[in-house]
Amino acid sequence: MTSNMADVARTMRDRPTSGESPRGRDPHDALAPEAPRPVQIAALQGVIGLKVREIAFAASVSEQTIRNWKKADSHDRPSGYDDLRAIAERLLRADAVDPPLIGAWFRSRNRGLGYTRPLEAIRAGEFARVMDVAESFIALSPPVGAKRPEDVRRRKRSFLAGRDLGRELAQLTGSED
Repeated sequence: MTSNMADVARTMRDRPTSGESPRGRDPHDALAPEAPRPVQIAALQGVIGLKVREIAFAASVSEQTIRNWKKADSHDRPSGYDDLRAIAERLLRADAVDPPLIGAWFRSRNRGLGYTRPLEAIRAGEFARVMDVAESFIALSPPVGAKRPEDVRRRKRSFLAGRDLGRELAQLTGSED
């Protein structure tokens, strides 16, 4: 577990709300609007996998501002930051994909956004458009851990037949076993 993820888990465990047991808290609450900014940033980094520069880019602030927010909450709320947080929270709560893939979704060009990356569209102030694309993504994604229909598994096996994926992955990542 990364230190950011440990911070999120510790904070969520230690901050019960009225009538709620500390251990019964949903870890998705780290991105809730009322969560402290340091907890939100730790979740964006540790759970979703965004980098400080990516959060700063979407929020239209400096990387130093994000580092300062990680240390202490502040009352200024740039719309780009709140938009990023809200979309990330929606994707995380939907359980549409594994959390680290949400970060990849934010970085990837998206056909629904005219091949613009969601991080770029958020920075440009296109919250509603990005949220619509995120909702479409959720609607088209099976829940995490859902079994695929047999025909999809069969097509995937036939596509991958004869390929040494371990070797290909090692070559792509630059790590040879």
